[in-house]
Amino acid sequence: MKLLSVLLQSNLSDTLRENGKINVVYGVIIIIFVGLLAYLVYTDRRISKLEKKK
Repeated sequence: MKLLSVLLQSNLSDTLRENGKINVVYGVIIIIFVGLLAYLVYTDRRISKLEKKK
């Protein structure tokens, strides 16, 4: 999150806001977090199935 706050305080964030591309940055960050969450849920379910087999 520190990286995000540094990015938002810099001139780059002003440029992205002016061009309307800051929403793309937010979208990419959200997609990455959703992908990580989905991977963790998938892995947790697989581990639970393996634990039940033992």
